[in-house]
Amino acid sequence: MGNDQSTQPKKENISINSDNNRTPSKSKGIVVVQAKSPEPIDQIEENVSKLGLCPKFLPLLPNSLAVPESRPITAELSGQLDVQSCIRACGRLQDHLNQCASAVSFDQKALETKIKEVDKVGVSVMQHMTERQRAFAKHAEHSRKVDDISTTLNRVRMNLEQTLSLVDELNMSLPEELRLEKLNLI
Repeated sequence: MGNDQSTQPKKENISINSDNNRTPSKSKGIVVVQAKSPEPIDQIEENVSKLGLCPKFLPLLPNSLAVPESRPITAELSGQLDVQSCIRACGRLQDHLNQCASAVSFDQKALETKIKEVDKVGVSVMQHMTERQRAFAKHAEHSRKVDDISTTLNRVRMNLEQTLSLVDELNMSLPEELRLEKLNLI
């Protein structure tokens, strides 16, 4: 079926060319690799002797690495450990951890007070800015009203000047005995 492969090369893949003129064939062939020459026996013995010179060490709890469940300390290990030294080391570790915890607690409290102070300052700045924005909004409203009044007054003045010029023309068209004096707004 799909796994049938012949071990004999096909006639297409066989070439009589020399090694220098080889062209890569498109089909997969069998590649033969020379086996590595075995190391001399004297070198193997030398490596083993070097490994034997390495110092040996045992883990603190010898059975803890092999078995996942914890076992009690063996008799030979309990003779090697000094209980008082272990208690002192544990006490020092406990004191160190307590000091670290108290330092962290102190720093947390200091940060908490600083955060509260910054929050208070932020709230007061925000209130101050809100009040200033309201004041500026009032000033802007007054300025807009003044601008509106100013434009209205300019229109009234222009209308008045136009009316005065028309009144003057009308006054000039009258006979002299009916004419009025010239009007001045200033």
